[in-house]
Amino acid sequence: MSERRCARCGGSMAGRPANAKYCGMECAKGAERQRRRERQRRRRRDPEWCARRNTRRRLARARQLGRRVCADCGAGIVDRGPRSKRCERCQRKRKRALEREAYRERVGIAGDRRCGGCGRSIAHRHGRAKYCERCAELRRTSRGRRYMRHRRRTDPGFRQRKRKRWPCWKHVDELLRRQQDRCGICREPMGAPDTWAMNRIRPEAEGGKWEKENCQVVHRRCASAKGARWEGSMEAQLERWAPWKPGPHGE
Repeated sequence: MSERRCARCGGSMAGRPANAKYCGMECAKGAERQRRRERQRRRRRDPEWCARRNTRRRLARARQLGRRVCADCGAGIVDRGPRSKRCERCQRKRKRALEREAYRERVGIAGDRRCGGCGRSIAHRHGRAKYCERCAELRRTSRGRRYMRHRRRTDPGFRQRKRKRWPCWKHVDELLRRQQDRCGICREPMGAPDTWAMNRIRPEAEGGKWEKENCQVVHRRCASAKGARWEGSMEAQLERWAPWKPGPHGE
């Protein structure tokens, strides 16, 4: 059986307990100091830990001077009420976080949701969020838009999802001819193509699909005003939202 050696200096461990790692107190204290230094180095490289440390220092300094400061950011809150612990900005941020948490618990949203771009957790974001703050900001930049164009060309799943709305656009010329080159809702002449929108006469909530018989070309403002409205009888809704279309639709 080989002789046990100290984990720090490599000396003999003769006479030490079986579960001992170091030959003496000096090696044990040296190893503890080294571990403490490593933890400090890792913390200094962590921006979140540095922010929390700076906040604690500001709070301690403010308490020494007898000032009232925000518990989160360390800003002065002299103008706030006597029971306030946070500034207005941090209070609004905390309120939104509590509302999001209550909403997630109410609708049963899983807490391990991940960002679609980098894979980080987005459990702290609202229920409809698909990306973290960094990726969402990136997608709003020119670099993000180039990435989306590349994804449209290369990702077959993305193209297949977008293709669900495509069949109705193939018949846009036929629809405009049937609508006499007028908006399907307000019946005014259609302007430039960048103001057009393809709209479902019967909304998706009522069973409407993206197909030629359920689509019409309208102005963007008209499509926004219509929304998902569909109340009353079929004839009344067609007369209101598709006056150009003869006879009942969707039967």
